[in-house]
Amino acid sequence: MKFELHPYVSRAQLIMDRTRTALRKSGLNVRKFADAFAQHVVETIPAPERVRDFYVASGSLDSALRAEKLNAQIVNRYMTAEVPFPADFEELWIDCLPEPHRAALVSELAARYGLLGAKIADAPQANRLSRLADVLTDAGDTVRTLGPILADGKIGDDDAPNITPAREAIKRMLADLTSLDAQLASVSHTDVRVMRRAAA
Repeated sequence: MKFELHPYVSRAQLIMDRTRTALRKSGLNVRKFADAFAQHVVETIPAPERVRDFYVASGSLDSALRAEKLNAQIVNRYMTAEVPFPADFEELWIDCLPEPHRAALVSELAARYGLLGAKIADAPQANRLSRLADVLTDAGDTVRTLGPILADGKIGDDDAPNITPAREAIKRMLADLTSLDAQLASVSHTDVRVMRRAAA
């Protein structure tokens, strides 16, 4: 995913810009995103610790629609910078973004610290094969973005417009490779011996 904002915009501005892109490209609207985000906040943060309360449906359809509408107004004020976005909500907000936008934003925020946005090794079993798929997808994206740069057999000033997309693709591939490597490293020697016996 190509990152177009200047790297030194505020975190809130970056998150909101990526959120607008994610909603537009995934076909979601603010109301649906706000409903998921509000529910995530209510389920995760105890009421006394919330920097902002959200509306919860009382059970009726009218109540659910009203809560959805009011929560969308709150979220929209964050997205338009009418109200400052609380740092306490950053992780929960990003959790609610659809993939691959969530992972791309995590990687971009990590890159601000000079880090790779690699997933930790103890992820659920179901995520393990998805990492290989991510690596293969990244490899294809990297080759695609490097194509215009390497087409003439050299890298020069005329390649400048294609450098940023290529570097972002490489960063994503490195992060996903690091995640896959960490997952492999987390497998104990006992597990490896069992796998070898099963294969024999």
